[in-house]
Amino acid sequence: MATKYLVSSILDKKKMPESIFFDGEFGAEIILFLPFATWLSKAGLLKNTDILTFSGMTLFYESLDCRSIVERKQKRLHRRISTPMPVGLEHTYAAPSPFHSFPVMRQLGTLDIARCSDAFRDSLNAKPLLIVHNKFNNEWKGPPVNFINNTCLRETFERLGDQYTIVYIRHGIKSIQQGYSNDVKFRLEFDDLSLIEEFPSVFLFDDLVEQYTARFGAPSINDFKASLYKRAFHFLSTQGGGAHQCAYYSGSLLTVLHKMGREIELAYAEGYYSFLANPAPTRVICLSDEEYISALSLYEHPLIIDGVAQLPNRYSDIAQRLSPWKARTRWSGLTMPGTTYQVPEHLSRALDAASSWPRLAAE
Repeated sequence: MATKYLVSSILDKKKMPESIFFDGEFGAEIILFLPFATWLSKAGLLKNTDILTFSGMTLFYESLDCRSIVERKQKRLHRRISTPMPVGLEHTYAAPSPFHSFPVMRQLGTLDIARCSDAFRDSLNAKPLLIVHNKFNNEWKGPPVNFINNTCLRETFERLGDQYTIVYIRHGIKSIQQGYSNDVKFRLEFDDLSLIEEFPSVFLFDDLVEQYTARFGAPSINDFKASLYKRAFHFLSTQGGGAHQCAYYSGSLLTVLHKMGREIELAYAEGYYSFLANPAPTRVICLSDEEYISALSLYEHPLIIDGVAQLPNRYSDIAQRLSPWKARTRWSGLTMPGTTYQVPEHLSRALDAASSWPRLAAE
């Protein structure tokens, strides 16, 4: 019934609701709801409709032709409630929907983040940007599962610190910034902050926001983040909504440390990670800490040609071994607590897609 109502609404503007909304997690909102709202706007269907979203999310919708954008102060829900949508579950999202239009994330962000500090400006001028996006929170009503531990972080900073301007992001590492719509319960016992302090050349996202605020006033956190991400072509992340956002940045090299979650089934390979941006990021999927450390070789001697992060040919074997297709066939863990996953035969055959992976490599 919801799908029939959706189609009839699209065919008859008079049936469009007074407002459209999504009450789920951040990652699902930018994958499922944002592209639908963008398509509705381009079709001229939101002129008399409000978009209801969460605190700090206006940035993603402000270019749409709608009646108004309303930021609600309520908390996000894990139980998904929304306006009827053409795609209701990202884990089965195998091909672009005709009712989706993906925003170009590299066009978002209005701030000159280089002005945070002289040290940050000088580093950005000297070295390319590397975003390390981590998390440490309860998952599936249990303890943290998907996170980059301190051993892996130390290896990252020691090996890549001389080649990149590294910005480390873990929301909740100090406090929750105003305008961040949280959907998880953070845990305090992960002491990555003291590790960051050992590496003066690594910039902490929270510190950059504080420095910018002291100079120019408090920015929108999502605007600040978008202004940072649009400059980056190299990302290291963990499974989840943070990685979903990174996948929106065209031409990037994106490594995801994945220890549990349904994204391994489809998303990384043929799914939405492959069509959110054009060209899609080169995806490197690590199923263990050891694989994550191996993937760091792909980030040595960074090179960007025509808006695409390049991989040296000498490391193409690592990129192929850690491709999303081969990661899926190697998977032997749980996609969710108590839920095992066996690769369907038709997806097993898709392993052939990895034979030409990565698409572009440089000597």
